[in-house]
Amino acid sequence: MTDAVDICDCGSLKMGLTTWCRRLGRFFLNIYGYVMWLIFGIKLYEISSDLIITNIPGSQDLRRCFCRGKRIANGARNGSLNCSDDLGWPHPFSILADCWGKDLKVTTFGRKLIKAQYQEALVQRLAIQQTLRKHAGISVVPIKHPIFIVGPMFSGCNQLQALLAQDPANQVPQLWQLLNPTPPPKSTESPADARIRETNRYIGWLTSFCPSIELILAKYATYPAACSHVLQRSFIDLLPPVVGLNMSEYRQWLKGCSRSEMVKVYQYYKKQLQLLAFNQGFGWRTFVLQDPTHMLFLDALLEVFPDACIVQMHCSPVLAASQYCTLYSQIAELFYRKRDINLNALGLRVLDLLTWLYEKSLTTRKRHANNNFTSQMEENVTFLDVNYENYLQDPLEVVKCIYDKMGLTVSQEAILNMKEYLRDGEMKATSGKFDHSLSKFGISEEQLKLLFGEYTRFFQVH
Repeated sequence: MTDAVDICDCGSLKMGLTTWCRRLGRFFLNIYGYVMWLIFGIKLYEISSDLIITNIPGSQDLRRCFCRGKRIANGARNGSLNCSDDLGWPHPFSILADCWGKDLKVTTFGRKLIKAQYQEALVQRLAIQQTLRKHAGISVVPIKHPIFIVGPMFSGCNQLQALLAQDPANQVPQLWQLLNPTPPPKSTESPADARIRETNRYIGWLTSFCPSIELILAKYATYPAACSHVLQRSFIDLLPPVVGLNMSEYRQWLKGCSRSEMVKVYQYYKKQLQLLAFNQGFGWRTFVLQDPTHMLFLDALLEVFPDACIVQMHCSPVLAASQYCTLYSQIAELFYRKRDINLNALGLRVLDLLTWLYEKSLTTRKRHANNNFTSQMEENVTFLDVNYENYLQDPLEVVKCIYDKMGLTVSQEAILNMKEYLRDGEMKATSGKFDHSLSKFGISEEQLKLLFGEYTRFFQVH
């Protein structure tokens, strides 16, 4: 027993030392970047769409698609497109890159992180495009009756997804699969797989600077994760409009996205699901996916997945706002100095995001409640509302309701797996060790109750 404690202490000491060294490295990188800018006028890791694309293997193909996509976005003649990849990404990518590039308060480390993230997204787009060309069978993989768990963060979406992952009949993408989907993953991948090891290293590196980032990523590479990483390859991302200090142009573009634009995003999203399913059952398993972004674009999602089951999780807007504010204020420190982060301004941006999430989803749900469908196919859509507090009290009952709604039966194996999962204490509240005070963000509970009164009344959220 003593030896085990000693080993644990040594591991904790090594981890703490690694974290300290990484943070020290970030400090010196920011100092070096500031000195280079101040004395020589050189901005390290400068961000622009051209600089991000440069030095990516296959950048010539990317540049051709980028220029063609920009012309289409600017209203130029479309013509015949030979590229199998969609051309909707260049415009939002260009806007995001310009917004970050013009933000003078982003630190050198922040620019390095942003540039690496967008380069990786483009590298993965190229790899996906090549894989789709190589394996023609991917495009015919059926995606039947997928389950989309939607709701703000901290409303239990990730917990419900992890619980449903215990059913062998469900396909729940793991973080490493979402980050590195090519070549098509297999169900028999070993934990020693290079992509799993790489993802665990990435998680460890990023959590050295922001431990709470686990709530957006996952604790380990093999854990279920939100599909935000899939949407981010189309440069649809809810994080920059809240965390970034110069994101008004991207925020305006994102809010003005038409249904047809988002349908193209979800069509590319579907291709990535087909790729994940290619070597993992070829579509016989039910996908279980979750991300808050889906709340904004349910109409487009349902056009691409007309037989989907939408499980909408609900929690108190007060809880959601406090958690969002605290988490995003911590993530903002990855990109900015702490003194440059105005908590009141960040609180306003969180309120803007939550208002948009609630209003958009409420509009869609009201339309369906009144049987006002935009297409006949939408009549097959199944909605199920789940209060987070009810879920915590009896998660298996919620699972039963989902399967009943879909006309399915939970297997005995799945029930046993879920009970064991719950017994092992894997399901933990997503709140984390956060300070739930809203006052430091300039928000009051009364303000939230007034702002989101219609939402709480419609869905009977307390």
